[in-house]
Amino acid sequence: MELNKELIIDIDELLTKIFKDNNVPIHSYGTSQKDKLREKSKELCKALNLIRAKSNSQYELDEKGILAIQDGGIENYLNNMRLDRDLERTVKDLTKENLEKQFKHNLIFVCLGGVIGLLTAAITTAVQPDSAEQYINKLNEMVERDRLISKDFQTDIQQMRSEITSLEKQIDSLKNASY
Repeated sequence: MELNKELIIDIDELLTKIFKDNNVPIHSYGTSQKDKLREKSKELCKALNLIRAKSNSQYELDEKGILAIQDGGIENYLNNMRLDRDLERTVKDLTKENLEKQFKHNLIFVCLGGVIGLLTAAITTAVQPDSAEQYINKLNEMVERDRLISKDFQTDIQQMRSEITSLEKQIDSLKNASY
C-alpha cells in the first residue's frame, strides 16, 4: 500500500500533536474530507502501533510513535524499518551460506582424513620390511607425507578463517550502513 502525501502529512501532524500535548482526544466523526483523512490516519497509526488508546477517545504515543517522530516522520520511519528488515534478511542469508560452506569443507576434511588413515593402514600392513632400517625409512617417508598433508590442512583452515573474518566485516558494514 502506497501512502499518499496528504496521508503522510496528516499522520506526521497527528503524531506531533499527540507528542506535544501528551494525550489528545481524536474526534473525526464528520463526513468532510479532512475528517475522513484524520480517521484514516488514526486507524493506520493504531495498526502500526504508533499510538494506543488511553481512554475511550483519547490516545497517547506508543514507543514506535516516538521512534517515528525521532526518525523525522512516518515516511523515514517506514523506510528505516524496511532497511532493517532487508539487513536482517541479508545477514541470515550470509550466515546460512557460510554455514553450508563450512559443513561441506568439514565433511571433505573428515573424508580425506579417513582415506589417509586407510591408506596408511594398508601401506603399513602391505609393506613387510626386511630389516629395521628399511622399516625406519618407510616410517620417515610416511611421517613426511603426513606432515605435508597437515600443512595443506592448515592452509585450508587459514583460508576459511579469513573468509569468516571477511563475512563478519561485511555484516558489520551492512549493520553500520543501516544506521
